[in-house]
Amino acid sequence: MSLGVPDYSQFYAETELEFGHLLEDARQSFSEAEQKEVLRFLAAREYGMALETFTGILIEESKFIRPPVLQRLDKIAAAIGLQDEGFIYDLHNIQGSPDDLFKTLSG
Repeated sequence: MSLGVPDYSQFYAETELEFGHLLEDARQSFSEAEQKEVLRFLAAREYGMALETFTGILIEESKFIRPPVLQRLDKIAAAIGLQDEGFIYDLHNIQGSPDDLFKTLSG
């Protein structure tokens, strides 16, 4: 008899896979400490905090975001219901020239 408890194992697996791709994309521009900070939240399945931390690092450290990486970030944000959060908006509205303001995210 089922208790009606949803099975989120597929959701967790897919979300963690997407984050894995995201971290691989950022491997060359994120320090080991920055990667560990994001991984700490992923290990606890705190996907919202992991995403907010990842985007915060991108913004605060002025790291360039390639369009496919931004699309992956948007996909994760939508999957976990955070697509309308301020940190996603901020990421999309960074002003300035990539040559002047951003370090290149692995490319």
